[in-house]
Amino acid sequence: MVLGILVIVLAAPSAVLTTLQLVDRWRGVRAARAVFHTGGRAYAHQVSNPSERVEDARCLWHVDHREGALLMVLIAVAVRARQEFPPPLHDREAFERFIRLRLKPRVSVEFRGGPEAIERILYKWMRCELVREGRLPVDIKLDDDSEREVLAVRAGGAPAYTVLLSSSWFEQLVILGES
Repeated sequence: MVLGILVIVLAAPSAVLTTLQLVDRWRGVRAARAVFHTGGRAYAHQVSNPSERVEDARCLWHVDHREGALLMVLIAVAVRARQEFPPPLHDREAFERFIRLRLKPRVSVEFRGGPEAIERILYKWMRCELVREGRLPVDIKLDDDSEREVLAVRAGGAPAYTVLLSSSWFEQLVILGES
């Protein structure tokens, strides 16, 4: 099996990744897009099918790159949410509504001193932190020791105060990204 996570074709050694746009809002394109600039020429790879991001996520998960896998699958879910709930709805609202409509019962967990809906944790504290900071917050962890078939979330108490998500959340997000 050949894993092709990310392929960049460079026209010149000085090529620089200058823009990663997850959703091109201005043109209404419902797709993820990466634009590479090389000496004034731009090469774009457009992903209109979130299943490509899901496949990337599975490959990353398979080689134990958990945060990269989560980012890819959360992007796939965000693309699906945007396809179902186009502008003027904001990205966060579309994402959270998409999750809320598909996960029953509604789940909230104590996080940073108050109850937080699971869809908010997935968007604000996982997706946004992975995009902006390149890592999950220190108080959110994946529990690889949990049962694979159990969709669980646990709010840890003192001293760590860590939210533990079972690894089956990844599989649930894969299903949502492919739906």
